[in-house]
Amino acid sequence: MSGAIRIAVTAIALAALIGACGGNTQAPPATTTTTSPAPGSATTTQATTPPRTTTTVKTTPTTAQQGPAAGTTFAGEGMSAHDADALQDSVDQGHQPWRIDAASVAATFVLTRFGWNNPDVALADPHTAEVTNPADGRVVSLQLRQPAHEGAGGIWVVDSGVWIK
Repeated sequence: MSGAIRIAVTAIALAALIGACGGNTQAPPATTTTTSPAPGSATTTQATTPPRTTTTVKTTPTTAQQGPAAGTTFAGEGMSAHDADALQDSVDQGHQPWRIDAASVAATFVLTRFGWNNPDVALADPHTAEVTNPADGRVVSLQLRQPAHEGAGGIWVVDSGVWIK
């Protein structure tokens, strides 16, 4: 391979490597002047680099940053019957008393699943909670159920949910 071709291939490979790494490195030279060597002489390369410029890019949140689209469903706690019975026994012994309050279960679910602090919980009916994140206004509707024993003293779990906005 001649010296001029070797330099060109090296420059292309270096540019591809810089682009693949996504690094904030200086751009490759804008112009390259190469002279072909005479047999037995050295190759001369001269490069000029364009001045650095700063570009400001304004971005809007992407769908991933905003959250799922309205109507998107998601799984709840996925608790088995055996796990629900064990949790009910634990609550009956005085552990995790918040589990017998549907609103507390909904608030804890969005805290652990989505990181929402101090959410607003409104019970639409005994088995549906509408939860709003005060930080960004996002809203989910949660379906709750009492898997071990229904009525007063029965634990609540989140069965599923859907994004409202």
